[in-house]
Amino acid sequence: MLTWDDLGMAKVDRRLAPGEQIYHQLHPHWQVLVGPVFLFLVCVGAGGFLAAVLPETWMRAAIAVICLLVVLLWVLRPFLRWYTTTYTLTDRRVLIREGIFTRSGRDIPLARVTDVAFRHTLWQRMLRTGTLILESAGEQGQAVLTNVPSVETVQRDIYTLLDPAALDSDADEEESY
Repeated sequence: MLTWDDLGMAKVDRRLAPGEQIYHQLHPHWQVLVGPVFLFLVCVGAGGFLAAVLPETWMRAAIAVICLLVVLLWVLRPFLRWYTTTYTLTDRRVLIREGIFTRSGRDIPLARVTDVAFRHTLWQRMLRTGTLILESAGEQGQAVLTNVPSVETVQRDIYTLLDPAALDSDADEEESY
């Protein structure tokens, strides 16, 4: 039987190799849900008001159907997309999983990562989110992860996992000042 945990992050642990350690296990940032939540509140409020004001039963039914369609298409679908999209960083690879009914996944071994970059707008900086760009030596090349929470921390951790000696040399430089 399919459970809610099967749709989200609970399945990742079974995909880990023995001894593999998770550093970050993330959904896209919550900002992607602000629009759907606002739309839900407006739809329920306007639908409830119209259902109370309209005299005809068939008009109330039509409003209910329209509100249900809006909620399913523009509220539930973005929520499920957010819930089923996961970015997992382990000490060996980056796992990307997404999709509601049709799942897709990509595993990028850290040994193949050649460049790690991020970008974020002023608004994203205030919310501590952004886009993470991983350049890989594999056939698919670049992986773009959007709306990554704490994107600078994730980028730094990937860089540290790629070159643990760099962290030691950064600490040595700070002590010498």
